[in-house]
Amino acid sequence: MNQLLKRLGAALLTLALTLTLFPAGAWAADPPTTYLALGDSITAGYTPDDGDLEHPFTGYLKDLYAFEDLDNSLAVSGWTSGDLLTELQSAGEDTFAGVRLVTITIGGNDLMDALYGYLFEEYKAAQAQAPGSYPTSYDDQEAFQEALLGGDATLMFFALGKLGGFSDSSQAAAALEAVEDHLGEILDLLKKKASNATIVVCTQYNPYNSFENTLLGGMYTAFEAGVQQLNDKIRSVCSGKSVLVADVYSAFLSHTDLCNAQLNGTTPQLDFHPNEAGHKVMAQTIAQTLNTQAVNLNAQAEVGSFAALTYGYTSPDSAKVTLTNNGLLPVTVTGVTCDNT
Repeated sequence: MNQLLKRLGAALLTLALTLTLFPAGAWAADPPTTYLALGDSITAGYTPDDGDLEHPFTGYLKDLYAFEDLDNSLAVSGWTSGDLLTELQSAGEDTFAGVRLVTITIGGNDLMDALYGYLFEEYKAAQAQAPGSYPTSYDDQEAFQEALLGGDATLMFFALGKLGGFSDSSQAAAALEAVEDHLGEILDLLKKKASNATIVVCTQYNPYNSFENTLLGGMYTAFEAGVQQLNDKIRSVCSGKSVLVADVYSAFLSHTDLCNAQLNGTTPQLDFHPNEAGHKVMAQTIAQTLNTQAVNLNAQAEVGSFAALTYGYTSPDSAKVTLTNNGLLPVTVTGVTCDNT
């Protein structure tokens, strides 16, 4: 939100800026120092072209709450819940020193690995029954996965025909159980080692919302079932640990343009990561979750050279004041004349 003030009178102007965020709380006298962002490629800010996101959700949150440091060293592409737990268990005490906010995106790779394992086993079974229909053999799951992601037409059609059975498969059940166990241990560890931190776990979105009602609608439907199962586990574990859940799933639900996955003509883009717009929605969702729970992280807005929640501000005859919070949260301004921005 930029240049809200257009022209002001000569008298005292009271500018009441309310970010509809947080009442004065315990952290008001103890400003945030470190934001610890944990998880997988979503938190790491992965892009299909191996570039860097200009505005990852972690960057939005760091700026909004004016954290001195953002530590995302324990957010790595490909990590499962087990990988994150292992790395946290071996992390030094300095990892947790001064941490006031922890966000977690995890579980997606557990589910994806299980999906590829399920499809690989189904393919081998189908090949054994009808080798002429499936002439290509794959040495292992990794080779099969690479061919599938590479757009092999035979594998694509085969996978679309088998996706519907994944949510009821033994592979899915094992992955969900692993997420439940590992996430519980992760949260216990964080509550012990980062006891002053607020912890927020994100639900998993369906990356294929844009495929609904298309030729790839089966992919959307299958992922929807799996994602719902995963999110049920996340909510259940977090509820038992009194940890906040940011409902990223619902925030993405009505959108088809927040992920890289798109159907462009006859060539689908299957990358399931959020794009720039998706990362902004994630940041908004996390911030709104903190707001709803009245967690005070000293969210910052800029008025001239000041930063706080509410100001009494005296302006000359003609002045402009810039208010910024990256467009993440609602802003209410009273007692001013402002541009319609």
